[in-house]
Amino acid sequence: MVAKKFTAQQLQERKYPLTVQNVVCNFTVDEKIDISLLVELLSGRYDSAVFPACVSSCKNSGTKNSFFQSGQVIIAGAKDYQHALRAAQIAVDKLRRDLLRPFRIYDFAVKNIVCSAHLGYAIDLDLFHQVKKAQTSFDEEDFVGLTYVVNHNNEWSVTISVFSQGAIVVTGVRSPEQIPIIQDELMIFRAFEQNKDYRK
Repeated sequence: MVAKKFTAQQLQERKYPLTVQNVVCNFTVDEKIDISLLVELLSGRYDSAVFPACVSSCKNSGTKNSFFQSGQVIIAGAKDYQHALRAAQIAVDKLRRDLLRPFRIYDFAVKNIVCSAHLGYAIDLDLFHQVKKAQTSFDEEDFVGLTYVVNHNNEWSVTISVFSQGAIVVTGVRSPEQIPIIQDELMIFRAFEQNKDYRK
């Protein structure tokens, strides 16, 4: 079997909108945090042998927050940049009140935006792996999907996990501006659709 041929018009017939599932950001409060006290105040979880941070869920922001003794904070579960920034402010306000310290947000940055999509058709993962071997890894015994690394002009890269029935998960996105570029990249999978021929 060979990759199918398709025209530019056929490629443009359908876009694959990516849905943001999770925005992960981090920042620092620029001074050390008393983790033992914070665990009690936040009813958080802390096991240094497993993960060196106090992990707690924030009802007000709907995020999961990880506080490190160094002063670093990681926020996970936001839906966009503004939600992540608001969650960071809520977390710092909580630290100020509970630890009685003048904490502030420093070096706030989005580290990962996780997106998902569905192509609407099955993909021939074996063929895709053969054609894109340098950019993919595929071992069904280790992971049911195929991992496809996309490098954009050597400026940034993302990892796309592709599943045989057409589900897509994208990790490593750093900004919303990258999402339309990734959506265009998803067009490549139309050449590897199973049970449909675009050469007509």
